Amino acid sequence: MRRNPFGLQGLILVVVCLICVRAALAQAPPSSIQLFMPNGSAPTRAIRLTVVTDRGQTDTVYTDSKGVYMMRTPANQSIYYTVTIEADRETFDTTTTTFKLDRNSPARIVVFVKPLPAIKRPAKGDAILDIANYEANIPPKARAAYKRALDSINDNHLEGAISDLQKAIDLYPTYVAALNDLGVTYMKLRRLEESETVFRKAIEIDKRFFHPRMNLGIVLNKEGKYKEAQEILEPLYGENHGMLELRLGQIYYAEKKFAASQRAFEQYLSDVPAAPNAPQISQLIAQLKTASKED
Repeated sequence: MRRNPFGLQGLILVVVCLICVRAALAQAPPSSIQLFMPNGSAPTRAIRLTVVTDRGQTDTVYTDSKGVYMMRTPANQSIYYTVTIEADRETFDTTTTTFKLDRNSPARIVVFVKPLPAIKRPAKGDAILDIANYEANIPPKARAAYKRALDSINDNHLEGAISDLQKAIDLYPTYVAALNDLGVTYMKLRRLEESETVFRKAIEIDKRFFHPRMNLGIVLNKEGKYKEAQEILEPLYGENHGMLELRLGQIYYAEKKFAASQRAFEQYLSDVPAAPNAPQISQLIAQLKTASKED
C-alpha cells in the first residue's frame, strides 16, 4: 500500500489553503464614496462622515484628502447606509444621503455636498466656527501625524492613533481637530476623564467650535455629570435644531438605549420634517417601537 508522502498534517494544510483561496476569491472588491464640493471640484482635505447602517451600527470615518472613502462591500446580504456630512459653516451645508450596497456588488457612490446658504454663514463673533477654517497654518509634520492617526482610527487601531494625535498637538498646540479626535478616541476607549480634559482644552481655544462642545456634553453625561452636560448641550440645541438630536439618537442606538434613541429621533423629525433621510428615520422609529413592545 502506497503511503501519502505528505501525511495527515500535509493533507489538512492543503484543505485549509484551498478553503482560504476560495474565500479570498469570493470576497468582492471594496466599494467607495466620492465626495464633491458644491462647485464640482474634489475636496482638498479629509472630510468627516457619519455612516449608519440599517443594522444600527454607527461609525465616524474620514475620507482621504481627495474626498474618497473606501468601504467593505457586503459579503452576505444587502445593507442600507445613511451617510451624513456635517456643514463646515463656510462652504457647504449638512448633507445626508442614503444608498444600498448589494451582496458582492461593489459600487462607487458619488455625493455632491450641498452649498451653504449665505444666511447660514457666520457673521458675528459668537457664531459657530468650523475647525477646518480655523486651522490654516498647520505645519506639514503635524498634518502628517494627524493623517496617520486618522488612518489608524479608520482601521480601528485606537491605541495606535493616540501617539500620533498627541504628536500633532505637540507640534501645533491649537490643532483643534486633533484635540477633538483625541477626545473621541479616549471616549471610545472608556477613558472618560482624559476625554473630558482634552475636549475642555479644545473649547478653551475657541468656544464656538461645535464638535468639542457636543462631545464634552456627551462625555459629561456618561460620567453622570448631568447638570453640566445639560448646560452645554441646551445652547447647542438652540443653535443646531436637528443635527444634535440625530447624532444623540445614533449614540443611544449604538449603546442599545432604545427608548432614549426613539425620543431623539422623534424630536429630529419634529424639528426637520423635510430632512432627506426622514423616511429612513421614520422606519427606524417604527422598529424601535416594535422592539419596545416585544420587551
